[in-house]
Amino acid sequence: MTGARPDAHADARVIRVACVDDNTDVSAALRARISSDPGLLWVGQRDRADALLQFALETNADVLILDMDMPGRNVLEALRELSERAPNLRPIVFSGHCRRDVIEQSLECGAWGFVAKHDGEAPLLRAIYCVAAGEVTLSREATDVLASPS
Repeated sequence: MTGARPDAHADARVIRVACVDDNTDVSAALRARISSDPGLLWVGQRDRADALLQFALETNADVLILDMDMPGRNVLEALRELSERAPNLRPIVFSGHCRRDVIEQSLECGAWGFVAKHDGEAPLLRAIYCVAAGEVTLSREATDVLASPS
């Protein structure tokens, strides 16, 4: 993973984080963890990719955590739309599907980060800080998948 969470926030700006994941246990755990970090603010959660752009704009999120496997709209299409219509938003795909094709398609469609759910919450939190700072980032598992021969 590139970058790391800074020890001190130079501008003391709180990063607004939203989540779209149909697994309520995952969303609840992320909400609790993000809410406990003084540099982050949980601004909302949805369980479907439908109306993703509207949700992102309504919450004024800086970073959007997005699962790949959900009911409703195709997530890759939603990512592409977000990239075009909400260019300041930094989506991070947080997925259990850590395969080369999924990672590459996510990045091509506008994701700023990809974190495998197997990697856990700590790499996701680092990714939030990295993408908010303008860095594209991958978790260890995603990096290993891309580094391995096809």
